[in-house]
Amino acid sequence: MSVARSESLSLHAIVSIGGIHLGGSVLVGFAIGLVGGSAAAALRRASRATAIAVAIAVVLLLTAGLSAIAYATGLERSARPPFIMFGLPAVAIALAVAAPAFRALTLPHRSLP
Repeated sequence: MSVARSESLSLHAIVSIGGIHLGGSVLVGFAIGLVGGSAAAALRRASRATAIAVAIAVVLLLTAGLSAIAYATGLERSARPPFIMFGLPAVAIALAVAAPAFRALTLPHRSLP
């Protein structure tokens, strides 16, 4: 039952409105998983210097994304979208790449032939 309108939501309303968001969230989850998997595959073969550079980039990207979101909270609602549209993907990508990047730093690297 909808608290604001004191009427129950129909199945059609739930599927038509919620289905759009559900489909979008599945696509976003798939894209972020693809980024994390690709980063893991690439960093598995990368040199230690590359792993260090990626780890530094991840920290910078995470800092920039969180800073943009924090800055947006102090703005009027209508002025927030550009900062949120940068901040959320930046944080998501940084978190998806963080585990493979830091795992690549802790694994012993083989010297390439």
